[in-house]
Amino acid sequence: MARASATLFLDIRKRTHVISPWLHGGCIENAGESIYGGIWINEGSNYSKHSGLRTEVMDALKRSRLGLFRWPGGITANFYHWTDGIGPRSKRKRRVPAIGKTPETNQFGTHEFMDLCDKVGTQRVLVLNLATGSVQEALDWAEYCNSTDLSEWVQERKLRGSPHPFHVENWQLGEQPWKGGGNLTPEQYGERYIATATLLKTRMPSARLFACLHRNPDWNQRFLQILKSLSLSSLLNRAVIEFEADSSLIGGGAKPQNEEEYFGLFSHLADLEVQIIQTLRLLERFIHAPHPVPVMLGRWGIRHPGSNPGTVFHQINTLRDGLFAACLMHILFRFPDVDMACIAYPLNSLHALLMTHKTDIIRTPTGHALDLLKDHLCNKALPLTVHSPKINLGRAWHPRNIPIVDGFASLNSQEQPMLSLVNLHPEKSIQTTIHLKGATIESAVIRTLTANNVLDQNTFLAPHQVEPVESPRQKTAVPILNLPPHSLSQIVMTLKP
Repeated sequence: MARASATLFLDIRKRTHVISPWLHGGCIENAGESIYGGIWINEGSNYSKHSGLRTEVMDALKRSRLGLFRWPGGITANFYHWTDGIGPRSKRKRRVPAIGKTPETNQFGTHEFMDLCDKVGTQRVLVLNLATGSVQEALDWAEYCNSTDLSEWVQERKLRGSPHPFHVENWQLGEQPWKGGGNLTPEQYGERYIATATLLKTRMPSARLFACLHRNPDWNQRFLQILKSLSLSSLLNRAVIEFEADSSLIGGGAKPQNEEEYFGLFSHLADLEVQIIQTLRLLERFIHAPHPVPVMLGRWGIRHPGSNPGTVFHQINTLRDGLFAACLMHILFRFPDVDMACIAYPLNSLHALLMTHKTDIIRTPTGHALDLLKDHLCNKALPLTVHSPKINLGRAWHPRNIPIVDGFASLNSQEQPMLSLVNLHPEKSIQTTIHLKGATIESAVIRTLTANNVLDQNTFLAPHQVEPVESPRQKTAVPILNLPPHSLSQIVMTLKP
């Protein structure tokens, strides 16, 4: 690094888009102990006399201000049959799990998912089974959830304790159709999508239908061309993409051994940005609509293969994972047409926000990072220019210049500028100067998430190793901040009248 300093330029007069509250969402799926042992307590549990949704988990999820849940998957959606999860729980079918080893007892079904969303206060997305399910099964589920007619399915819903419809607007058609959803070609997926979407729109004209798009632009172009050629663009209301960073490919796993491996994980983020840009361009080219078709990042996170031997989904969650999550959210915040995103998963599995063990709950570094970023939600985005030193990742097959300081800015409802700044360097602090146009800063409050080591994590024996600390209010017209090594800082400014 030539020098350990960075400069930021912020103009509060140039307000752009409102940041969607649905960007803080979670993928709810039977993966590891994400549902059973996490959100839900099964009957006969050895640590609780009660079964059902865990009140303390609901409270912790509400604190994270999650705005969206997507269910039943993930890959699990390709094997899920919704009628297995209604009726008396003692009589529900037990299925072989689609992924992992946790049995699918179907104790957590449609009514339980709706109850979860109501208790946490989230929007909901249901994923339809286009792999092993049928069009009729999809139509029946939509009728069960939304209809007020005196039909057999509506009577069944009322019998199960829900006299009023659930008003589900968002329906994703299939999941990873090119892979776990049947290894379909774009043409095969297009055929299934159009058949299901056409009939759903006939039954529910206001339904918002989501199509799955690939990382491969050619696959997407072939699928979108089908809709365009048949003048069926109105059947696609939102596109779903997915992003997973595998730390074993470039990133040194959960515990990198050198600087190149450490920064290698963050190099994956450039791939996400390219994927979003390519997707938005294709949608603009092929889907003619009054407004741009928005994009949902249906599933995102880091996978650390082998970080916890003996388990598939439970993995180490360090401060580095939290910083990665912050940088990823900054990318999403910058795109006005990316308005939904779901981490995999909110609890216990993979890139989790919370971990549970019996009656204990801890918040991971990722959970703390997203807690700091949640204050951007519903704010007006502000253009922020960051001049930062960079690290050159010199792999010939994957060269990247990675900025050491990453940031995002917004304006809250009290007309206070808010910044979130990440210093990725594992050892060096960065002196950062903020130049503000359009106003004068009176003072600033700073909260910082860091730890002694970038690989520190919270455990049930030491649950507070990584958590935010608030600094005394700083009074200065031009803030000069010392961003600690491996840190995320939230700066909320008060302006002079």
